[in-house]
Amino acid sequence: MINGKFENSSFGDKILLLLLIFIGCFAAALVVCGICITLGMDMKLMQGLSSIISFALPAFIIATLYSQQKFHYLGFAGKSACKTYVTAFVLMLILIPFINLTGWLNEQVPFPHFMTGLETWMRQLEESTQAQLQIFLEVKNIDALLLNLLIIALLPAICEEMFFRGTIQKILLGKFNSHLAIWLTAIIFSFIHFQFFGFLPRLLLGALLGYIFAWSGNLWLSVLAHFANNATMVILYYLHYNKILNIDIDNIGIDNQWFVGIISAITGLFFIWILR
Repeated sequence: MINGKFENSSFGDKILLLLLIFIGCFAAALVVCGICITLGMDMKLMQGLSSIISFALPAFIIATLYSQQKFHYLGFAGKSACKTYVTAFVLMLILIPFINLTGWLNEQVPFPHFMTGLETWMRQLEESTQAQLQIFLEVKNIDALLLNLLIIALLPAICEEMFFRGTIQKILLGKFNSHLAIWLTAIIFSFIHFQFFGFLPRLLLGALLGYIFAWSGNLWLSVLAHFANNATMVILYYLHYNKILNIDIDNIGIDNQWFVGIISAITGLFFIWILR
């Protein structure tokens, strides 16, 4: 039995073990993706498998090694009142313009001249990622929309919350105070997506998800908030692409609508206070 075998390991040993397991799972995900490409598997299904292997699998392994109650360790045993779930869901909808505003501000950050090559590379990577996401999102029927909600919204929400909040944040809490652990986890969460011109909004989103988990002890609550953010993007893009709703989600709260982003932030703070 290996359940809880490493529960009393030192902080350094836990970090080292986490890195080794993550690297191993990430390498396995690359191999699986390579096989899927060779077999001509659908790219969306490949994306789903990648999320599970890269994030959910290492979280599950760590929880098994560090606790005899792996689901309790990850935070899945936590409970919250129904109104708390509703508040968290509404909060994520309210914050969309503010998240867009911070993303726009992130893109305005100037690079020094000697970093021109790095800036060019990062912009090309960002454009490539956005182009791939756009291909995934441009669907015309409900079946494809539901698949997008599963692959792009739900699976990443569960897998990433297991890994970042349920695992990394929990390990860091063994060494640092809750605020530092939450923000360090948010930095890792944002960095690991390799979308540098979206670093700030993803950092803030990661910190909010971290606080939601820390306040509630319920990983399902941060999963719901994460899913709400992803699902809103998927649904609104579907409505805009199919000309059902004339709203471009990426432009809400930026340029001449910056005041909407400010109102979004103020209202969001009120809902965060309610959650707290």
